[in-house]
Amino acid sequence: MPPEPEDQDPRPPPTEAELAAIPDTATFAAALVWCGYLASPKMVAKIPPAELRRPALGHTDSLLATFRPVRQNEPETRAWWLALLERLESFRALCEAWDGTTAPPMPLQEAARAVLMHLNHKSSSEEYEALDKEVSPFYLQPPSPRGA
Repeated sequence: MPPEPEDQDPRPPPTEAELAAIPDTATFAAALVWCGYLASPKMVAKIPPAELRRPALGHTDSLLATFRPVRQNEPETRAWWLALLERLESFRALCEAWDGTTAPPMPLQEAARAVLMHLNHKSSSEEYEALDKEVSPFYLQPPSPRGA
């Protein structure tokens, strides 16, 4: 019998623009560190809201640009990627709604924690609750355009 056809990802293939927008490793790493700052109540207490807010959309866009072009054929793997994309989209919407005049609202901090937990395959957020380290201003900068 011929093999069953692969269960294809229902999304259209990535566009050239999506592929070109995939950030470099340093930009992706900066987005993760910034997300960690936002996920930790101790870090949120250390960083002025406006400083934490300034790179928000750039870093969430970097995370989305990293994962959006990925296509998976195995249903189990695809479900994981699609759930991550859904979390990132809602995380971005929360970042967009936050004006930065006050501390990030709890749903935004929880969304950051959920993204990090998803990426790290964790089921508990205790490590983000306890995160307390030096704040590097490098991670509070919006990412620069690729190739700049």
